[in-house]
Amino acid sequence: MAQKKAKKPKISSKAAFILSSVFLALCVAMLFLSISLTKQDEATKASLSSSAVEAAEGKTKIKRPPVSTKEKTKKKTPTFTSDELPLPDATKIDAPQIAPATTNPADTTSAADTTSADTTSADNTTTADTTSADNTTADNTATAPATTPATTSAKYKIYIVLDDGGHNLTQLQPFLNLPFPLAVAVLPHLAHSTDTAKKVVESGKTLMLHQPMQAINRSVDPGPGAIEPEYPVEKICAILEENIAQVNSASSGNSKLVGMNNHEGSLITENEQIMKIVLETCQKHNLFFLDSRTNAASVCRKVADELGMTIYERNIFLDNTPNQDEMIVQFRRGIDYAKKSGSVIMIGHVWSGENLAEVLQKMYSEYSSQGFEFASF
Repeated sequence: MAQKKAKKPKISSKAAFILSSVFLALCVAMLFLSISLTKQDEATKASLSSSAVEAAEGKTKIKRPPVSTKEKTKKKTPTFTSDELPLPDATKIDAPQIAPATTNPADTTSAADTTSADTTSADNTTTADTTSADNTTADNTATAPATTPATTSAKYKIYIVLDDGGHNLTQLQPFLNLPFPLAVAVLPHLAHSTDTAKKVVESGKTLMLHQPMQAINRSVDPGPGAIEPEYPVEKICAILEENIAQVNSASSGNSKLVGMNNHEGSLITENEQIMKIVLETCQKHNLFFLDSRTNAASVCRKVADELGMTIYERNIFLDNTPNQDEMIVQFRRGIDYAKKSGSVIMIGHVWSGENLAEVLQKMYSEYSSQGFEFASF
């Protein structure tokens, strides 16, 4: 018998419709899901910064915050040389008026009176000073040598002091040739100390003793006739007397020495006990004292106040470098100071010689016609 072919199962039209609908629904759902995922991905990418996208793709470099193009201004800290220390506002000197101690009473005092004043004890100093001042005529209280007329109409005064005289005479001469008053501070016991003092007096300039004193840096040698902190009172007094006599001997007993300032001395000028001896010696010999201000911690003014003594203080150092342009800058700083305070004390050094002398001549020509008087003590 012939075998019958197996019949294939037939799907009803109803079932086919249901299957088609389910399939279509799945396709639509997949389409919506795909669109949703695409939009979400685009939104995520849009929310990222461009730098973050680049970082995610491994293409970016680390970016630093933008720097402002505004120019930055740095505060400059003022620098000072070892010699020139800033003066605290509280210790800036007032306009230097000629104090009683700056008067040279010995100009009209006999040799006997001078000897008596030199040997007066500290207790009798006040009396001796008062008597001498009373006997001094008005002519002898002038702040400038007789060869230079005093300028009464000057609004500001400039005091020039030249330290370290006594090493040689060649560097000294250009300063003695200058046509205005100035002071020369002479170191004691050098080869040319006596001749320097003599030439200063003969030129009509002001003679001072440049008293050596120990610096804080103990390796610095202040030179012969120096005061050391460990010296007893008797030795300090003896050194001062010897140095005064040695420098003053050039004036043949006429007592032309009128003042003293410190050479080095940053260690000594902060010592109240020693400075009391120094200032009492100045009082005894009718000498004014000028604090060179090599130490901002100087007690000179404090001790002077206790003794009822007026002293001076240095305001400007002129020749911290040998460059003339820089010397002029320093001088103009002194001019600014004088405009504020009425006067200024500027210190230079004999060893600058012609170099500094040329600057001083130029500044004299410029400022003497502008209401500035070049004066001396």
